[in-house]
This record gives sequence, C-alpha cells and structure tokens, in this order.
Amino acid sequence: MEPTIATQETIKDPKNLKIICTIRRKGEIAFKDEANISQLKRSLDELVEYICRDNLVPPGTAVLTGTGIIPPGDFTLNDKGIVEIEIENIGVLRNPVLQL
Repeated sequence: MEPTIATQETIKDPKNLKIICTIRRKGEIAFKDEANISQLKRSLDELVEYICRDNLVPPGTAVLTGTGIIPPGDFTLNDKGIVEIEIENIGVLRNPVLQL
C-alpha cells in the first residue's frame, strides 16, 4: 500500500493506530520498534486545538506528529540505510539515508 492521506472518517479508530519504525542496513533490520498513536504525549485533538489557536489553518492541512519511537542512544543512521514508518491502514513512508 502506498502512503496515503486519510481523513478521520475513513479510519475506524484514528486515535488507536499502530506505528512501526523499521531501519534497515544492507537489507537487514538494524532497528525495529512500534508504538500507538494513543501513546503520543499530546492527543491528536489537543495538537489540532493548539495549532488552530493562533493560526489560520485551512481545511486539508496535514499535521505531522513524529512517531514517539526513539532508537537507543548509541544507535546511528548509516549512509544508504532505509527508514520506514508504517501506520496501519494508511501505508508505509520509506526514505533512504544519504550522507552528504
């Protein structure tokens, strides 16, 4: 499934979705962990309320929250690694790591 922007109405329970972060090196999994949107420090409703408090926010604006998944302190990304963020029923965002 390709990454998708989904409206709240199209997701059965948008406040209870699994997020999986996978980091691959040379095709092998170097790190993998998961969290749930319900575990974010601030609720989705609270984030939207705060953003809209002093800003004009047009309909259809995407709010990016981060994953809440943090690799161990000694973990580093390597050139040509792949970072994947998957949210159930939405899709996978996959990005290469490039050392400049």
